Amino acid sequence: MLSPGGVYEELGRNPKLNNPKSDTLVRKFGDADVGGLPFIVLLDPKGGLIVNSNRPSKRKGTGENIGYPSTPEEIDWFMVMIKKAAPALTENDAAIVEAWLRKAAS
Repeated sequence: MLSPGGVYEELGRNPKLNNPKSDTLVRKFGDADVGGLPFIVLLDPKGGLIVNSNRPSKRKGTGENIGYPSTPEEIDWFMVMIKKAAPALTENDAAIVEAWLRKAAS
């Protein structure tokens, strides 16, 4: 998982605090204009992108980052992400994760 907190620690005010070359990872697995924290990237065992937290959007071709999933639409996308990255996750376990997120968001 990548978090722009380590990428854009000081949003340009103090770039020495940023993780070295982390901006390259954001561009590789998402885009340079991450619209929220965290920016989540789920990778396969070889380091290939499975899915990131950019939810498909008509306004932005690369999608819009959900950050921490706290709205119904963001939670929906997070569940898509989890199911893509962990296909062996049981429906029951997925339901537990989803219920927890929805309860925390209310």
